[in-house]
Amino acid sequence: MEELRLDVAEPEVEETPIRLSYSSISTYELCPLQYRYRYMEGKPGRRTPALGFGESLHEALRSFHAQPVPVAPPLESLLSYLDVAWDSTPYCSEQEERAYRAHAREVLTAYHRDNARPFRIPVALEQRFLIDVDGVRVSGVIDRMDRAADGSYEIIDYKTSRRLPPRKYVENDLQLSIYYLAAYEVWGILPERLTLYFLLPGQPMTVTRHPEDLPATRARIAEVAAGIRSGAFAPKENRLCDWCDYQALCPLFAHRFSREETPVDIGATVDEWITTKRRLRRDADRLEELSASIHSYCEATGLERLFGDDAAITRFARSEPAYDDTEVRRALSPLGLLDGVTRVEYAAVDALLESGIPIEAIDVLRAARSEQITHALRLGEKRKR
Repeated sequence: MEELRLDVAEPEVEETPIRLSYSSISTYELCPLQYRYRYMEGKPGRRTPALGFGESLHEALRSFHAQPVPVAPPLESLLSYLDVAWDSTPYCSEQEERAYRAHAREVLTAYHRDNARPFRIPVALEQRFLIDVDGVRVSGVIDRMDRAADGSYEIIDYKTSRRLPPRKYVENDLQLSIYYLAAYEVWGILPERLTLYFLLPGQPMTVTRHPEDLPATRARIAEVAAGIRSGAFAPKENRLCDWCDYQALCPLFAHRFSREETPVDIGATVDEWITTKRRLRRDADRLEELSASIHSYCEATGLERLFGDDAAITRFARSEPAYDDTEVRRALSPLGLLDGVTRVEYAAVDALLESGIPIEAIDVLRAARSEQITHALRLGEKRKR
């Protein structure tokens, strides 16, 4: 009797949805390894004084705008909201805390001066959202959303950066793009204005987004999610590495934290190399200055040999090739030989004259070639008798 076999399909395992936010997306783009440590392995970063300072200002402004009537509370009330929100734990000393707290009062005083008169009841404060972007759950908190008299909407996010960024940064800011997408997905509105309010300089910067920008925002979120799903968590060196909380775990900085454990004193060797390299750079700069002075003296006097206490310097002329850059590019660009080249090396162009490039290009290069005379210095040591 023939045996009856049944093929039973394995149950499909449902993939856990990825949940992202502006902070986690920007962290992954900055350094995928930092994202893994913070969001996947749950290693928290340090709660710095700057972070605590920003949180206190945000909470004070939330209380300031959370009014039942369109009348701004007095400055004393705003400062009292700061007192209630203030958290002393991030600061290393009482002196540091006093400095930050005094600065926070100055910032809020300036904010009240600029915003009390045009005060209005916001449409939303500290509004949380959760949207689905092609299977990725994106969450966030919008600091504030206002509705103007003409019915238009504005999203405002507070920033505690010390300096204003270039406007180009704000125009391309991912956080504002995500908030614009969230406003559309959750409330069906497209805010006419998106503002980053930089509290320390007291300067709001307002930009716009358009419906045609939404696909690019979705694509950027999807790209980060794809990297996370594929397990791409390589470290990426960047401008903020020196302030990273995870340097001790990062392979790019492993030696910084293990040099004392090496069997040889590699730390001292590295330090000496760095010192020597810096000295050579300084010496090279000084040599350029001295050479320029010697050349000027020789040109003024006509001398070609100068004597020191125990050696002599000879100044000599040498001929080097020079080319008309415009003609070089006209000859070589159609051949693809200058793709990615920003500076033409004349010695390399000379070598092309003996290569197999088309004769038409060689003719252009030869016509563009000239000889330039330069001067150099040679050290002549005294011979020992």
